[in-house]
Amino acid sequence: ECCSARLVVVVAFALALPRRRGMADVAASGGPCAPSASVVVGDSEETGARASGPPPRLWNIAATEVFLEHLLVRGGERPFVFKTSGLAWWAVALLDDALDVVLAELAIHGVSLRSIGGGANAVDSAYCLQWSRGEDAADEFTEAKEVRELLAKICAPLETMELDWIPSLTRTVADIGEVLIDLLKPSLDLTPLRSVQESNTASKAIISEVQHAVMFGEDWSTPYEVCWQADGAGMTITMPDLPNFADRHFKYFGERLRHLGRGHTLLYQYLGTFVIPCHEVLHIVQHLHGNLQDSDPRSYAMEHDASRLNYVLMWQVLQREHGHPQWCKWVLMLEGLNRCLVAQAMFESKYAGKYEAYRRWADSFGLDSPEVAFREGSDDVDALALEGLVKWLVAGHALGVCLDADIADVGEDSVPKDGPLPPPSVDHLLVLLLVAFGCERDGDVYSPENRAFVEGALPKSLRLDDCAAAVQRLVAPPKDTDLRLRSLLCRLSATA
Repeated sequence: ECCSARLVVVVAFALALPRRRGMADVAASGGPCAPSASVVVGDSEETGARASGPPPRLWNIAATEVFLEHLLVRGGERPFVFKTSGLAWWAVALLDDALDVVLAELAIHGVSLRSIGGGANAVDSAYCLQWSRGEDAADEFTEAKEVRELLAKICAPLETMELDWIPSLTRTVADIGEVLIDLLKPSLDLTPLRSVQESNTASKAIISEVQHAVMFGEDWSTPYEVCWQADGAGMTITMPDLPNFADRHFKYFGERLRHLGRGHTLLYQYLGTFVIPCHEVLHIVQHLHGNLQDSDPRSYAMEHDASRLNYVLMWQVLQREHGHPQWCKWVLMLEGLNRCLVAQAMFESKYAGKYEAYRRWADSFGLDSPEVAFREGSDDVDALALEGLVKWLVAGHALGVCLDADIADVGEDSVPKDGPLPPPSVDHLLVLLLVAFGCERDGDVYSPENRAFVEGALPKSLRLDDCAAAVQRLVAPPKDTDLRLRSLLCRLSATA
């Protein structure tokens, strides 16, 4: 498995990953997720027209779901009670921009927020979820399972929504390609990411080919059918065939992610058409680089680079005009954070003995492979589950560091020690891109020369030398003086 002329990269983001066959076998046979149908959707350079998006209410549901999920993944016996001082900065940003949307969606299901005090400082005031029982009566939530049952109800409308799976993914992939082409054009030609098609009017279109996976219809094939793939040689990305999911697919996610309804899985997958593709496109860029070779059995160096840059790149892609509510960028970033925290919890419990191997991998910019450690004492299912978990984990941890220059830009007083960091800047992303895809990186990525290049090119401020500190910054709440926090507190005091 290497980024050479005929690379097919298989990327599986399910928390329990299937065994991948050899790359030669996958390339020859089409693999268990070979494309069933290809759809091409693009942006016309003449009209700027975009395909229609999802039903408007979908984003209202998504904002509410990711907020409630954040309460759950933050842990604690009473996730239905929260303080603003206990919310990650990304969650505060979401509520500040979309509180009315979240409250309205909760109200549809007879749920509201109520202030229950708890501190002299407004930041320490607590709020709880409660069931409305008439004009003057309400019952507070008492069990965590009530939150999960509420999530199932909130997501249920997705079961009957017409969702634009392929068009959504295609638009996202096209936007990712444009960001990467613009940033790397001085050093790496990525124009193959932009296919040019002549139409009857001789207009140009930005084309990204994406497709659904083949469904084999067998129990053994279920884990394969929920995977994503990037094919660098074919310039295609394959996603699960959600319109044809069967009971066994929903059961798969119910067992692994505790989804209580089909709608919950459908929303998780739809948000995946925004949260996952940066990783996939970066695998294609590895192919286009042409000189990167990963001799590790699981290609862990290549997986690291595509994962480490995932959320940092996604943030920049979300700055582009996309036709969705302005606050959807907070929905998607918080969704990414939630997936990281789920992975973190797994490493603090079931896979605690494997965390040091992850740390060595993350701290070395992917050059100290955890493959042997992950395989030792693990069955195939666990080894593959670990492979999926570390991708989400390092993607989230990457938001827990930033360039020194970015802190200087916002003022060091605004970024306290162990406090939240500003969103990653374009310069932050560019530095990581030039490390991952530098022209000086040639041949075996584990060679002394390539290790020396990474060591010299990666700024100290962007090193994950202390993942614990990165996690702390990732989930840290804003300062008391943060304008978003003060704004949210005023709105909560007026409505809860």
